[in-house]
Amino acid sequence: MICCAKKKKTVTKFDSDFLKKETSDGRIGIIASVENAAGLGTEKATWPEIYKQFDSMLVTVGQLAYIGLTHHTENRFGGGNYVEGVGLKEDGKRLLDYMAGKKIPIDLSHTSDLLAEGILNHIDRHHLPIPVIASHSNFRALWDHKRNLTDEFAQEIINRGGIIGVNFLREFLDRDVPERLFEHILHGIKLSEDAICFGADFFLHQEFSRPKQTAVLFPFGRKCRKISLDLRIAKPKPE
Repeated sequence: MICCAKKKKTVTKFDSDFLKKETSDGRIGIIASVENAAGLGTEKATWPEIYKQFDSMLVTVGQLAYIGLTHHTENRFGGGNYVEGVGLKEDGKRLLDYMAGKKIPIDLSHTSDLLAEGILNHIDRHHLPIPVIASHSNFRALWDHKRNLTDEFAQEIINRGGIIGVNFLREFLDRDVPERLFEHILHGIKLSEDAICFGADFFLHQEFSRPKQTAVLFPFGRKCRKISLDLRIAKPKPE
């Protein structure tokens, strides 16, 4: 249970049954995800160990929202955002093969461009039934950062029926003008309004627990409501 100021809220698994039921009773739906596949196995883990960890995780959580092969750096599966010249490795191909048919999307938010390209090519070459998303990414056309998607990769996700979660952290928006979140959302809507959602990337841990540090990461406080209203007004009308 989660204790709130006025009442308790029940946390339950976010699945098709959750969606079918009335949600006005204060329930919160949660679905797990894997942002870095290194959590499935260390560099020295055997494949039987990785398969066991993968299967055990699915039994425990019931469903995964997505899996990302890497985080910022390189691992046994491929190259992360800040790694140059490292794409999809053989272990990454093997993990994609194991994911196929399990209805777990592959996430491109923390891949190098070379890894993203390798993932898409491997899926197409072997006709793997794996959805593709970017869970928390913005657009490089607006802010040139390695964590942001090129329009080419964004369009690949859209063409495959995936979603792109717009990221709220100013590092990926514009360090000096975080209100450009508005522009990233509109850019995504121009590419495909049905594919754009929020992937806020809000988090707290020991290194980011102080108000001044948090303010650098989270762009909006009181401005949130104004931005929301502006979006409602500016949403393109159907032609």
